[in-house]
Amino acid sequence: MQSRIVWRRLLLLACVLSLLMSTINTPLLAQDGLPDGDPGDGAIAAPAAVMPAEQHSAGFTITVNTLVDEWSTDTNTQAKSKCSLREALQATVSGNPQGNQGCGAASIGNFTEYDIVLPGGTYLLTRNEQLPNITKKIVIDGKGAVTIDGNGKGNRAEGIFIVGGGELILSKLKLQNGWRPFGGAIWVKGGGAARVTEVEFYRNVADNTVGNGDGGAVAVDTGAFYCVKSKFNENRARNAGGAISSGGVQVLLDRCDFFKNHAEVNGGAYAGFGGSEVTHPILRDSKFSENFVYQTDVPAGWPGNYQFGDDQSGGGALYNKGYRELERVQFFKNYTQRSKGGGAIYNQGDLRLLDVAISDNKARPDGSAVPLTLGGAVLNDSTLIMRR
Repeated sequence: MQSRIVWRRLLLLACVLSLLMSTINTPLLAQDGLPDGDPGDGAIAAPAAVMPAEQHSAGFTITVNTLVDEWSTDTNTQAKSKCSLREALQATVSGNPQGNQGCGAASIGNFTEYDIVLPGGTYLLTRNEQLPNITKKIVIDGKGAVTIDGNGKGNRAEGIFIVGGGELILSKLKLQNGWRPFGGAIWVKGGGAARVTEVEFYRNVADNTVGNGDGGAVAVDTGAFYCVKSKFNENRARNAGGAISSGGVQVLLDRCDFFKNHAEVNGGAYAGFGGSEVTHPILRDSKFSENFVYQTDVPAGWPGNYQFGDDQSGGGALYNKGYRELERVQFFKNYTQRSKGGGAIYNQGDLRLLDVAISDNKARPDGSAVPLTLGGAVLNDSTLIMRR
């Protein structure tokens, strides 16, 4: 009898210990029944693929030592000549037939990653040709003292950077006055990627004649664009996306501000086309203020040929024709004029909003020419999901 009691007590003790261990190893659950901190806990979470990369490379360092946009014919790798930004980018090209114009030994083109060091100052691009295409990983940290000027004011229409298959990582600098048909400051194509942190885009232009020209500051055709803590001020596009235009690609905008950007047709600040839950385009913790859509170059015969029902222009701040998620984004005092409407947002795709604030936006009429407009805040022609 005594032995049975002992065995029962041992069995009870084992059960208690098992229960305690199970409690210790079980994570706390949030309201959705998932472990606390799971992406489903009241947030729209981006997959790891869209998070910004490390800002520093472990590649070869090239130091630029002149503000002048020079292109030397010197192919003597030992010559102590100047190294410009243009020449530094060319030196990264594998099998560079141009020589390195004073930027180092010819063999530096064999690396895959580069840090380009720019001393403080304004780098004014003056040559009427594009900067060398970026096909490798290039890191430039301006340390808050560097401005790169595309010289659009001087009618140079070659923009600033082109990323074609490589990766451009920029931080703490200013890109201004870039001007070309697409992406005045940065044009991403050929599967490349651009990552910017604390970068200001100022008065860049996408202009390819009336009604053409997308992404005043940044155009992303194919590839990806990741933007953190950056500013887009007074950029302009003759068609769509006064600051940014993107196709069906990965886009992350995190803590970015858009102010007084202008598009002629769609998306005063941002125009997004395509995209899906796979590419996961996300805008979070960002602010759009005083951006606008306004046709300064009206069609011939205006306003007699204006057909309101056929007008597909609008979205003072944002135009969406694909899939997009917005989390904790503010829209303030954006507007449309000479367009269909959507003072802040014009949606023709799948748009999902979480904790988004929309205030004091307007779809303005234009006298007797456009007497009716729709959606002072939001014009929705497709799927729109709003939470909180």
